[in-house]
Amino acid sequence: MASSTSTLAPSNSSDANFRLWGKAISDAFAAGGWVKQENNINWGSVTAPGAAATVTGYEIWRSNDGTNQIYVKIEYGSGVSSASNPAISFQVGWGSDGAGNLTGFTSTKQTTFTSSNSNSATAYNCNFHAAAGSVCIFMWTNWGGIGTTAFSVERTRDASNNKQDEVLIFYGNAGGSNNNQILNRTSGVFPAETGGKLAVNSSNAISSGNIGLGLLFGQKGGFVGPSQNIFGSTTANIGATQTTFTLESYGETHTYIVNSASGITFTSGVALITRFD
Repeated sequence: MASSTSTLAPSNSSDANFRLWGKAISDAFAAGGWVKQENNINWGSVTAPGAAATVTGYEIWRSNDGTNQIYVKIEYGSGVSSASNPAISFQVGWGSDGAGNLTGFTSTKQTTFTSSNSNSATAYNCNFHAAAGSVCIFMWTNWGGIGTTAFSVERTRDASNNKQDEVLIFYGNAGGSNNNQILNRTSGVFPAETGGKLAVNSSNAISSGNIGLGLLFGQKGGFVGPSQNIFGSTTANIGATQTTFTLESYGETHTYIVNSASGITFTSGVALITRFD
């Protein structure tokens, strides 16, 4: 289990900038105990994309938390308008074929990029969490409503609180919709749900000085248990951006970090809080 914060520029304007933000994602998987199953990218020599909408390379990471392990494919590249704009594509499955393809049931491939398809020479905070069967990455959290991007992968729980061969996937970017999807090893992929599924909203997230939490639920014809990686909250009583705190979830105590309320949000004024242990 590992967490970290890096200050990185959201830019492909040089080979160095592209390598810095891409390698930070790669390093987070490795630090959390995930195993690199396949890749065609060398962070010491890879060059930045030379055109818009270009994938420069990929990695496939395998969890290390049970018999039926989770596979995540990450593609690193550029956005649709300019080679300088970062873009990250990811997909989840239950195996790989050695040729860059996930096998078994797979999630819908998603590409996250800046909402205005932009870039910046200024460095912003990026928060990383990875553990056995769990990863949560929030890029450029304090870049206003311009270019924050995030994705999360975690196992769901059954009625006895046991982790399942089922994955709750979250992805989103500032100014765009926040979506989630359930992927089951034997039942397959369920339709992606647009918008965070909340137990509270911005009007009742704070009541009489108490902290209210907006919970993210996956759906497969009905709600599954709430996410352990992500929830929403107003920040007035919980702390400023980059504040960390502990909270019990599913009978386990974890550390969480506050991301900017002007980046990816569930709804107006409700910031995304992500796991950070």
